[in-house]
Amino acid sequence: MKYQTKLFILLVSLTLLTNGVLLTLFYNEAQEHLQQQMDAKALSIAATAAVAIDGDALARLQVRQDETTPLYHQYETLLRKIRDNNRRSDTYVKYIYTLMGNPHNAKQLLFGVDAEERGADKSHIGDVYDFHSAKPFLLAETAVQPGFVGDQWGNWLTAHAPVYNKKGQLVGAVAVDIDGHYVTARLNHLRRVGFLALAFSVLLALLLAWLLAKRVTRPLKHVCATLVEIGKGDLAIKMNIRRHDEFAEVGKAINLMTIGLQQRENLKMSLARYVSNQVAEKIIATGQLPEVQGEHRKVTVLFCDVRNFTGLAENLAPEAVVALLNEAFEQMIEAIFNYQGMLDKFLGDGFMAIFGAPLDDQEQEEHAIKAALAMQHALTILAEKWQIEYGIHFRVGIGINTGVAIVGNIGSQQRMEYTAIGDTVNLAARLESATKELGAPILVSETTYQGAADKFNFKSLGAINVKGRQQAVLVYEVEAHVNTQ
Repeated sequence: MKYQTKLFILLVSLTLLTNGVLLTLFYNEAQEHLQQQMDAKALSIAATAAVAIDGDALARLQVRQDETTPLYHQYETLLRKIRDNNRRSDTYVKYIYTLMGNPHNAKQLLFGVDAEERGADKSHIGDVYDFHSAKPFLLAETAVQPGFVGDQWGNWLTAHAPVYNKKGQLVGAVAVDIDGHYVTARLNHLRRVGFLALAFSVLLALLLAWLLAKRVTRPLKHVCATLVEIGKGDLAIKMNIRRHDEFAEVGKAINLMTIGLQQRENLKMSLARYVSNQVAEKIIATGQLPEVQGEHRKVTVLFCDVRNFTGLAENLAPEAVVALLNEAFEQMIEAIFNYQGMLDKFLGDGFMAIFGAPLDDQEQEEHAIKAALAMQHALTILAEKWQIEYGIHFRVGIGINTGVAIVGNIGSQQRMEYTAIGDTVNLAARLESATKELGAPILVSETTYQGAADKFNFKSLGAINVKGRQQAVLVYEVEAHVNTQ
């Protein structure tokens, strides 16, 4: 995912989260405020009605037959008047009635006087009051039931206030049911307004986030494009960010980096004329010139020679011979580098390569043989091409030996060469010479064979005598590749 897309999503998400939290807080605060308003109004109505009722008179209304008495009709009319006066748009009293305790069941409440005229909503004296609330309904309290109380008639905000007789004894309570539709309507309205505000803020955030993300990422794209060009090798490119922020600092740092890379490349090219590429890299990395000294190191040395190339190409112009030889060397040197080898030096129609120096290589024997096989394969294809174009047929001989050699920078402070010397090198050269007599394109010594015996198919050619050694040496011909892993 692109950084611009991530930034866009982040800005929009932050807007959604922030506005969502604010709207939630606002909605909860408004809900609580409305609840408190309704609680206060319900309590006020219930308390006012309780004060208007004579407790001694209310205590005489105990059974259903009392509903025919003038006293019942008197309080029924009083409660209707209070109910009708409080049926407003902001506070709608749906029911108002009195309650009394059940002398036979302390946990049960019974209806007393109900202001409703008739029908299913009309409760009669002695009917059981069925309520649903987490808080106990205590007649002696002036209180509001928490939240909306649900009963068989609907959801209501119920408040109640006690009624006492002249002796201060509790005889019942006045209960008021306020329809929750008003609160629900107000909250729904707030919810709709909140959603509209959130939708508007999201649309605005989408626009602003897109503009901001585009503005912020524009210099970043410029930086990326510049780095891509630098990666392609264009070290002359410059960044010009006309801003006064961190991106401008990044642009200056990249410009300084390209200058440093140019200097490093120039130094590397200069060093590569005198030392190997690996040594040049090491000098640049450490910032120090190597000392004229050596070290004992296990290495695998490879010698390669193109058989009678100059003689085979004697009918060609000298520049053509050099061009063909360079073409062959290009194929072979690429194989050396592909398997972590180091080109030590060119030797006329051949060259010497080292594996395991200047950097350690635990699989140097395998890498050297793989490089030899790759060279042989590439030169086979090249020989077929030259046979057709120039009538030239050539072969190569490769000798490989592993052992301890003195490896280091040989020479003087004015001119030095990183190379390997010793019997290990001499034996590798002798094996390369022996390929011609034995008719084997690739010969390896016993030590090289031991280091890669399970990786290739070898054919033992027995012991041979080589120049410079009194004892014969065991040699092996590499036949095929077994395992490349």
